[in-house]
Amino acid sequence: MRARWVALSFSVIFHVVHVDDVRAEDTAVTGFAACRELEAKNQSELAMWTAAQPAKPFAYTGRETVLDAPWTELGRAFGHSAALLLATAVPHMGVGFRSSQPEFVIAWPLSVSIGPALSCSRKNGTFEIDKSRPNRFLFEPAIWAADAGTTFSLRPGYRFLWHPTNLLLGFVGAGAGIGSTIELARPRSMPPANSQPRASLSPEIVFQLGSCCSPGYVMLTTRFDFFFDGPSTPFAFSQTMGFTYF
Repeated sequence: MRARWVALSFSVIFHVVHVDDVRAEDTAVTGFAACRELEAKNQSELAMWTAAQPAKPFAYTGRETVLDAPWTELGRAFGHSAALLLATAVPHMGVGFRSSQPEFVIAWPLSVSIGPALSCSRKNGTFEIDKSRPNRFLFEPAIWAADAGTTFSLRPGYRFLWHPTNLLLGFVGAGAGIGSTIELARPRSMPPANSQPRASLSPEIVFQLGSCCSPGYVMLTTRFDFFFDGPSTPFAFSQTMGFTYF
């Protein structure tokens, strides 16, 4: 029994030390000023490192081909962009309610980050800084599928997301947003008066899971829609989850 407790204690100590070592490999900061300082420091260190490198003679790099085609270059480019392509192509999925019956929701939330970074990280041994910008513009096509038919919608919106590097090892981010869900195509089974396009006021709450600030996160979105077309299903609620790049 004592040997088992000793082994368990060593295991816990190893895990804690390992986690600390992993975080020690990264320089992670939160704050607009802190990000600017880290970027300036990174540029200065990069300039010093570049100046210290020995001169190298020019070496011509030929094209890499397999069966006379540049498959190697294509594979290398795909590997560098795999996370971005995955986040763009694979939809977020979840459930929505416009009535008492649940509907299957498939969405492609395409976002663009703008403005200064609020959180930044740099892995030691590199001069690459990953940034988390809190201000995002969102454009989200979505499909709501139910027994009564399928609805297609587009939702432009704005989102503010705060993902600190000093909270739970930088693993959890949270935010809120506002937008408008525009239903362009609604089920044909609906009465003609209720089958026309309509729009909503659409607030949302989001949680982001993943180590900040390297790209690649799991996003959980809870959204409410208050439609403007009167008594015909004026309210909708949905929750989706999926992989996102930023």
